[in-house]
Amino acid sequence: MADPKDDTTDLRSDCPRWIVDVIDAYAIANRKTRKEIHVQLAREWAEHQLHIAKVMHSVAAGNPLLTGDERESGANSNPGAHR
Repeated sequence: MADPKDDTTDLRSDCPRWIVDVIDAYAIANRKTRKEIHVQLAREWAEHQLHIAKVMHSVAAGNPLLTGDERESGANSNPGAHR
């Protein structure tokens, strides 16, 4: 079975020209392709988001406002909390 990390998909969007110009200049200066820079930026962003999720989960697990069942299910017993 193929490693899911090896799977790729196409990612397209319009982007302000000045941002693309900066990415292209960075790519040229570092002898990389635009695609390599896009993948690097997306990977770093995704890894950072996963880190945030892990920290949030860790903090929520120790939240004294939650009961054991609520901590495990991810529910929030604090009625004033935003959902």
